[in-house]
Amino acid sequence: MNMPVASKSQRSCSYFAVNLRRVFIASARHDWGVWDEFAVVLAVVPMLVFLLRNRKTLRKDNDPDPKQCIKAFNLVFYSHVAEVTGDAIQTADEVVLMQGHSKTDPNGQGSVANAFEAPGSALCLVGLFKHAQRLNPSLFANSENFLLTLSNGKVLHRDVMTKNLSRACPQRTSSGVGGGPPAAARSTSGRATTVAGMWPRGCSGRRSR
Repeated sequence: MNMPVASKSQRSCSYFAVNLRRVFIASARHDWGVWDEFAVVLAVVPMLVFLLRNRKTLRKDNDPDPKQCIKAFNLVFYSHVAEVTGDAIQTADEVVLMQGHSKTDPNGQGSVANAFEAPGSALCLVGLFKHAQRLNPSLFANSENFLLTLSNGKVLHRDVMTKNLSRACPQRTSSGVGGGPPAAARSTSGRATTVAGMWPRGCSGRRSR
């Protein structure tokens, strides 16, 4: 799929459609009307779109990384270049992720990345965040809430993500996309998962990077 990209930081959700098709296999297992199940889908897509390490969205231990794990305030929504909040997020056509700290940014200078809406795409990142706001508006109401906080108060664990990606690996979509060794599916980073997703298409790791 060839999609124009305005700049390195302006990624259209549809641009990643080829890499994300196999996510349909995993996402189809989950009830998008139940927050705890939808959270699994909401975790993997931004990890791929923004190439995030798991500590940015998930927890590895009992608690998430307090400095790096994404909170509600790290996400800014825009509708026709005007910032929107609350229920007005439903009109958004762009989401901006602002990160303050990362493993590769010890000085905490931060980084900014964005994605635009791709109407009609089930895995459009902006559309997924809109669904998340409708399903769990209280999460977005408190800027200090971690994005993937489940009903038990815990942030989604990376082992849950790895399990779901591994289950999807041996399967293929009706168009033949997907498949691959389960061990290749990891939540280590969006980069690793992208390579695993592009493997069946004959793409090298270098090309994926």
